[in-house]
Amino acid sequence: METPLEQANQAVIQRFYEEVANQKKLEVFQEVFDPNMIEHSLGFGPQYFRDTDLFTGFPDQHVTVDLWMVKNDMVAAVVTVTGTQTGEFIGIAPTGNKVTFSQIDIWRVKDGKITDVWHNFASADILLQVGYTLVPPVQ
Repeated sequence: METPLEQANQAVIQRFYEEVANQKKLEVFQEVFDPNMIEHSLGFGPQYFRDTDLFTGFPDQHVTVDLWMVKNDMVAAVVTVTGTQTGEFIGIAPTGNKVTFSQIDIWRVKDGKITDVWHNFASADILLQVGYTLVPPVQ
């Protein structure tokens, strides 16, 4: 059974997914992210989430949480992201292709704010779905 603190920490992450990722309420960033938040996978701060090409490349992006795991200040979520590439994404012109990918996000929440995140961004999955062909290096 989750403690009240664990429930509150999960609610912060749920708010990020629902209000920021799904509803594009970018003003919520400052309410859920600590200004010194670190995105450990790529080494970025909270600006990364505000400026991500996912919002412009896939404006209809929708995140569904498939599984939650909460322990103290750590919240893990397995999520499925869907969207249609109708805007530019990492320099790729709009293709109109629909994408679906899953990732695991691990968040740390302290005092009601996200301070850290680790996630395995599915870049190869996304690139393949927008029409790229992955080619192995020439030996």
